Amino acid sequence: MGTIEVESEGNDPGKAELFKLAGAAVFKDLRLVGLLNGYETDGLNWATNHMKDGRINAELPGGQGNVGMLITHAERKITAEIKGDRVWFNLLLQGRGTLIENNTDLDITRPKMIALVQHALEQSAKKQVQDVIIKLQRQYNADAVGFGQILHRNKPKEWKKLKSRWDRSFAKANIAVDVKLTIGSAGMSGPPLQLNQKENRK
Repeated sequence: MGTIEVESEGNDPGKAELFKLAGAAVFKDLRLVGLLNGYETDGLNWATNHMKDGRINAELPGGQGNVGMLITHAERKITAEIKGDRVWFNLLLQGRGTLIENNTDLDITRPKMIALVQHALEQSAKKQVQDVIIKLQRQYNADAVGFGQILHRNKPKEWKKLKSRWDRSFAKANIAVDVKLTIGSAGMSGPPLQLNQKENRK
C-alpha cells in the first residue's frame, strides 16, 4: 500500500498542508510489518511488474558523471527451480526508454558510449531491485513480490509441499536479478551542450 507524508510549507498556520507520496507499506497476514522508502518502492514496482514512467539514475565508473533514464515500457519474467526445501528464482527485468539526463562529457550518439551508459543504468536498476528483495527476505520476511504465487501457478505440485513453510523457504530462497535495458532516441542523447566538440569524449 502506498504511503504519504506531509510536505512542510513553513510554520504559517494559514497555509494548507501539502502531501506527497513517500513510499510503500508492507503487509503480511493483514498486519503492517514495515515501510519502504521511495527508492525501495521503485525497486518493488520493477519486481512486481508495476513500473510505469519510472526513472533510473546511475553514476558512471571513475567519476565520469551521472545519467538518468526515463522508463516508458517495462516487463518482467520470473522462472523458478525447486530442489527439496531450496528454491531458486531468476527475475528478468526488461525495459525501454529515453535518456533524459547526461551530466558527463560522453558523446552518447556513439555506440560504444551508449553501451557504457546502458550498462551503468542496468547495474543501478539491478542493485535497486536486489536491495528491496533482500530487505523483504531478511528484515520483513514478507513475499510482497509474489514469488509464492509464481510457484502456485507454475509448479502447483511443488507448491503444495512448500506452502505450509513458505515463510522459511522464502527467506532462504536464492533470487537472481538480471536487467536488460534499451535506450531509444532522446533530446539528451548527444553530448552536453556546455561542452564544445573538442571536450567531448569519443
